[in-house]
Amino acid sequence: QLVTYHKPSDPLSAGDQGSQAAQIAKDLLNLSDVRILMGQDESVADELGRLMGLSEMQQSVITNWAMQEKGRALWMVGDQRYKVQTLLTPLEKRLTYTNDAIDPAR
Repeated sequence: QLVTYHKPSDPLSAGDQGSQAAQIAKDLLNLSDVRILMGQDESVADELGRLMGLSEMQQSVITNWAMQEKGRALWMVGDQRYKVQTLLTPLEKRLTYTNDAIDPAR
């Protein structure tokens, strides 16, 4: 299972507070087998640290290393933790680039 949030508070918008939908969305974070934590600011990383039991080093990966380049993240696969940098081929970059309308250099 794979779950994607922008930040830990995302499931709070899944339904009315205390609703079954909100509780299911909140539980998905704990039920997922793979968690990919992209770069985050300190406050979000602190919240993730509390929710997921991250070490200081793992939080540092999220707030420092992962913030330095696109495609960097802390991958949590079961009980294992990995620093991962995703690399795209030139073709993949062209196919996935979504800022055409706002990029004056293109």
